[in-house]
Amino acid sequence: MIAKCKAINKDLYKEQSNEVYTRAKRFDAYHISNVLSGGSTKRLVQAAEFVPLPMSINTIDGTGKLLTSPDQVKEETRQYWEKLYGRQPVPDMDKPWLQTKSVNEVHGHVMANPFQWPRKVSLTDYRALIRKGNARPSPSPDGMEKWCVKSLSDYSLTPVLELHNYMTTNSCFPGNIKDMYLTMFHK
Repeated sequence: MIAKCKAINKDLYKEQSNEVYTRAKRFDAYHISNVLSGGSTKRLVQAAEFVPLPMSINTIDGTGKLLTSPDQVKEETRQYWEKLYGRQPVPDMDKPWLQTKSVNEVHGHVMANPFQWPRKVSLTDYRALIRKGNARPSPSPDGMEKWCVKSLSDYSLTPVLELHNYMTTNSCFPGNIKDMYLTMFHK
């Protein structure tokens, strides 16, 4: 009786697994034919919140060596992305346009009277700078309106001028004047 029960259970399990496999094949074939006839490919991909690194990968040097250690896989993946997004060296080539008469004149003028940057602005230059343009634009990121800054006395304008000179000479905006994040997306 027990042997007969085991045999029936084995047959039942086999039939159930065959049915599940047949339905899965039919389901996949339906989705593939749907995609081939112009439908969405969304259901062909399994969505996951986190895609882990593969368990093994080939090396990128073309030798075909298989790496299976997690540290080796991580390092090879890092090298792949570094190579993919790395800058190509600029090719060394002749530039005959740099020897033309007009370029040589500009070069001579710049060498005789070089442009100094960054340079600090004096109080009179800063007043001349803020005198031009729209008097009442919307407040800048620091919250000060231009007409308020224009009407300050020399003593009160000095901290604003020092902040301007600091930002110009150091190429730095102190505090959270403007937050920005750059993210690279691979397409």
